[in-house]
Amino acid sequence: KYTYDTTHIMKVHFMDENTYGEFVELVNMMAKDKHKRYLFFNDNFYILGEPPQDENTIQVSPISL
Repeated sequence: KYTYDTTHIMKVHFMDENTYGEFVELVNMMAKDKHKRYLFFNDNFYILGEPPQDENTIQVSPISL
């Protein structure tokens, strides 16, 4: 999401010792951070890179120093 590189994937492997609550916590983290591309497959949670935003939709906010 932050590098806008669609070739990078982060893999989180879930083992028998992991709980459903830990899975839900990871999904909630994805929603809170507004990740749009992630999936769960064969006990693995994959977080996929996202394409860059269209230059016309990038919002810039001024900061006070």
